[in-house]
Amino acid sequence: MYDLAISGSVPSLPPEDGTLPSLSFSLSDDDHEPEQPSYGENRNEVVIPLASDMVFFRTLSNSINGLSEHLLTMQSDFVATLHGLSSTIANTARPNSWTMSGIFASSLLSKPWGIANSVELKNDLYSWREIFQLYVEAEVFESVHELDRGERSVEESEKRLKQFAERVTIRGLGDQRKLKSKTSREALETFLELNVFILNIKKFQYANAEATRKILKKHTKRTSLPLFTDKLSSHSQTVVLANQHTLTLPRTLVQAIGETLLPIIPQIDDYSCLICTSIAFKPIRLSCGHLFCVRAPCVLTADRIVELAASLANVDWALLNFMQDWFPIESHEKLMQNQKEATKEQFEELGLDPDQICTVM
Repeated sequence: MYDLAISGSVPSLPPEDGTLPSLSFSLSDDDHEPEQPSYGENRNEVVIPLASDMVFFRTLSNSINGLSEHLLTMQSDFVATLHGLSSTIANTARPNSWTMSGIFASSLLSKPWGIANSVELKNDLYSWREIFQLYVEAEVFESVHELDRGERSVEESEKRLKQFAERVTIRGLGDQRKLKSKTSREALETFLELNVFILNIKKFQYANAEATRKILKKHTKRTSLPLFTDKLSSHSQTVVLANQHTLTLPRTLVQAIGETLLPIIPQIDDYSCLICTSIAFKPIRLSCGHLFCVRAPCVLTADRIVELAASLANVDWALLNFMQDWFPIESHEKLMQNQKEATKEQFEELGLDPDQICTVM
């Protein structure tokens, strides 16, 4: 009998000098089986080149590396299409100040309390805002809730994408009922196609990972060579790292949509008053940096209530013009509400009932 003491590991890819990897072990000259393994000096080292094993891993890693390079090209094309789509949507959703003449910016010197607010819309701004809001609420590919936070399965993503498309259609956002320009309707189709592309990448991701796993499992079974040990071999590292890009690509593409496309349409929640929770119009900027609408009666701090003393110097005129541009309907409604409340307060100061109907005798 021979006492085998394996001292090698699964070989790595061949070095540049062309030598083959090997598995080395020792043979002792003892013809009997000792109670304890003998590791004396009487050992002969035998080197066995594993040419077939090397060819297998080289073929597999080259295939996965080629696939990763192709996916990188597809990612670049996706990002380029996304940037083009962002420019198209930005052009079709430009605010009134970009598309209408006769609109002047409000400032401290231009009738500051007599703000004119037009709600006539000649763009698809509100339609795109509604589409993006539906998309964010759908959480097609990732959940942000505490109970199920993380990446969704292929089946769940496909289901949610279909639900999003159905809601867009039901609300008339996919045709001329709300999307006025043909360019916007074509852009919506492109947006849906990009999401279908991400879904297909997710499907491919799982199929590719499962195929790689089965190939490596079959190799381990046929060769009896350990593949996954505490310290991965060079072969295993090459395969795992090459396959890693496929696993992260869908999330990267989803992140690109969130960073490049969605922010081009401002959302009302980002410009709400902390007191009344509606749009902060006219916006009052305090010395501490907090933002409130002009009608907010007070500011609640940690230990006391501080009366809000608002004046023209506190008005954030740049933000006011921004709100008039991007939220014309909400700004107009808030302006009318502010005027109504101010009139009611004036009547109450005069001892009159603002709800009483005025009659002429």
